[in-house]
Amino acid sequence: MRLELVMLHRLLRMMACMTIVSLSLVVGVSDAIHGNMVLFDVYSIYVVFAFFVLRYDHHRMILDLETE
Repeated sequence: MRLELVMLHRLLRMMACMTIVSLSLVVGVSDAIHGNMVLFDVYSIYVVFAFFVLRYDHHRMILDLETE
C-alpha cells in the first residue's frame, strides 16, 4: 500500500512539473518575442527546475519498480 501511495505522489508531481514546463515555455517565449527578457529568464529557471524534478522522480520510480 505504501509503495502505491509513493508512486501516485511521484506521478502527480511529475504531471505538475510537465504542466509547469509547458506553460513556462509558452509564456517565456511569448515574453521574449515581445522583448521582455527578464521574465524569459525567470521562466527558464522554472523549466530547468521542473526538468530536474521530473528526471529525479522518473529515476526513483524505475528503481522502486525494479526492487519490488
